[in-house]
Amino acid sequence: MFLGLDFGTTGARACVVDKSEAIVHEQRLAYPEPKKQTPLDWREGLLSLLRSLPVPIATQLHGIVITATSGTSLLCNDDLIPVSPALL
Repeated sequence: MFLGLDFGTTGARACVVDKSEAIVHEQRLAYPEPKKQTPLDWREGLLSLLRSLPVPIATQLHGIVITATSGTSLLCNDDLIPVSPALL
């Protein structure tokens, strides 16, 4: 099975497909404040999606792919610590 994760403008999504490309699990979540996303929202979204995977599916994953909104920028300091909200 393969897990696809998508971090978009308004929320995050997970989809698991099997070898025949049949969808075996889907999960969606919305960001609390989409216009003021933070890296913490992304991290919590990722963790929530991973926690929602049923154990029989999670233990059979063979690959993961992650996509994200292409035009999003995140300002960071020299230590790569975010210093602003995400700029969509």
